[in-house]
Amino acid sequence: MNAPTSSRRLVSRVGIRNYRNIAACDVELSQLSFLVGPNGSGKSNFLDALGLVGESLRSSLADAVRKRGGVGEIVRRTTRRARYFGIRLDYGLGDIAGHYAVAVGLDGDGGIDVRREECRRVGPEGVHFCRVEKGRVAECTFSHPPPVAPDNLYLIRLAAVPEFHPVFKALSEMCVYRLDPAVIRELHEAEAGPLREDGRNLASVVDTIKRRSPTTKERIDLYLQAVVPELVAVDRLTMGPKQTLAFRKMVREGTQHRRFFASDMSDGTLRVVGMLAALLQGAGHDGSRRGLVGIEEPETALHPGALDVLLDILADGADRTQVIASSQSADLLDHKDIRADSIIVVASGEGGGRFGPIDEVGRSAIAKGTFTVGELMRAEQLLPDENASRLRPSQVSLFGPATSR
Repeated sequence: MNAPTSSRRLVSRVGIRNYRNIAACDVELSQLSFLVGPNGSGKSNFLDALGLVGESLRSSLADAVRKRGGVGEIVRRTTRRARYFGIRLDYGLGDIAGHYAVAVGLDGDGGIDVRREECRRVGPEGVHFCRVEKGRVAECTFSHPPPVAPDNLYLIRLAAVPEFHPVFKALSEMCVYRLDPAVIRELHEAEAGPLREDGRNLASVVDTIKRRSPTTKERIDLYLQAVVPELVAVDRLTMGPKQTLAFRKMVREGTQHRRFFASDMSDGTLRVVGMLAALLQGAGHDGSRRGLVGIEEPETALHPGALDVLLDILADGADRTQVIASSQSADLLDHKDIRADSIIVVASGEGGGRFGPIDEVGRSAIAKGTFTVGELMRAEQLLPDENASRLRPSQVSLFGPATSR
């Protein structure tokens, strides 16, 4: 595994209140981050909160919330029912930095109520800021702000303002992938655009990568060979109005190839192709692109012998875009090059998921080479920092300039 050579972090900090089983969360992200913890601790909900922001900006808040069962299903359930959920993202875009935050609840008729939303942008030319409350623009640093759509995110409207367009574009490209091999195996019509969350248009994306960046396509094939040595390449195959993936497989000492379809391939192989497409799609001329890619448990269905290659894939992707992966695999985290500051420990508690960096004892053991992250996990000694992980919702600052904990 080669660590990312340069930081292109889009999101440096994530604050969450009352999102499903997450009462309060305030963590920093690296260029490549791992959410580590047992099932049910909140890893998926953390990624889902990021995915909700991206999906809402690409389509609409109503669609993203409806997909999750409505606001009532998202807001954390407690004895004293919370009435809204909130998400804050501190971002960086070259010489631009700032934050975007939103709090969403139910209105009197059971519909969506964007209670408060704000975006702050600080750059060489100064500070630009806009805050919306109760369906109106409450504060803005420029004249004639766009009108408010009460049940949608205002950042969509701010995309028409030159100062805020880069922020909208970058955050709208955030995507969390829950790749589904059963869906990938199905025949699908051609679909342009980025890879869908479940991977359904993977054949289209592989073909787009091949046409736009042959060197990136070659890189995908090389990684695929490293995971499954007898495979030579993967391409799109058109079958009437539908399409699927076609794999070329070596069947006789490097001289003869046979073609196999997605329906013939293992879950692990299909997930690897999906991860490679998710991480390497849309690379710019210098191999980089802005954005954030979340991947749910990338080790699922992979042979343990392929985990080193998987880490190389994730690190390669993080040289191009910010990557955050959830995992509960100690084998995946055994690699000596995994740094303590790339780990966000997620623990289960009575009040819901608790998030934080590795505690001081664990960080010291990793720094001295006494234990790897994976070894601490097996020994049940991979614990979150107490101060960071036991926050109350009121301690998570959603709005206003960044504050230190």
